[in-house]
Amino acid sequence: KEHVEVLTELEDEVACDIFKVTKKVEKLLKESLDADAFTIGINDGRAAGQEIPHLHINVLPRFEGDGGKPIHSVIENPPREKISKTAEKIRKTSNKS
Repeated sequence: KEHVEVLTELEDEVACDIFKVTKKVEKLLKESLDADAFTIGINDGRAAGQEIPHLHINVLPRFEGDGGKPIHSVIENPPREKISKTAEKIRKTSNKS
């Protein structure tokens, strides 16, 4: 076990292991609760709603008609700039890697 606050601090091998465990947890919950679907989430940093400064994955069983919404509905956050400008920034940064 290793303490990290956000996903980018995690070693790649450990990240793979965490998602393998996430799959196992989802399968267990699917079988035991007969869930219709799942919302899997990481609140990655305080501004994202991370209340405990430690990386963890939320596995939320979902059921038809549960009133839940997609992950995109978490915030009302219209873009401040054109999507083409945002894409340009991402391409520029990815070319540095």
